[in-house]
Amino acid sequence: MTGSAAGQTGHGNIAVGFKTMCGLTSGGQNVAIGYAAAVALASGNGNVLIGTSAGLTLSSGYGNVIIGATAGTSVTTGIENTILGSQVNPGNVNNTIAIGDGGGNIRIYVNSSGNMALGKTSPINAKLDVNGNTIVTGSITSVCVS
Repeated sequence: MTGSAAGQTGHGNIAVGFKTMCGLTSGGQNVAIGYAAAVALASGNGNVLIGTSAGLTLSSGYGNVIIGATAGTSVTTGIENTILGSQVNPGNVNNTIAIGDGGGNIRIYVNSSGNMALGKTSPINAKLDVNGNTIVTGSITSVCVS
């Protein structure tokens, strides 16, 4: 499907694959590739979903990039998320980056406040929160601001 199918009010949408983006009624510039990718998307703009069942439960939202088989299936109304990796599902989030290893394990997570976690998703207690041993080559400088 390209353009607008019967019942759609959007434009510039591209869907490739069986059951892909079949529920879209409004929105534009969405791209979905893969079996059942964006199958629940009813409205939204500028979403890119690639992979079997990528963004399976996303019903509305904009600016999401979800790549990987069954990636982002926990996002239902997401806004401006980047989710990469097979089975990576960070929850129903907004303005979040989640990168996984292909087995559904989130390895890098950046929340909507810009805090980054390595090896964990929450709670994130600092701008950089690391779960596990850390090796630093060089120096770490601490600056106290009062």
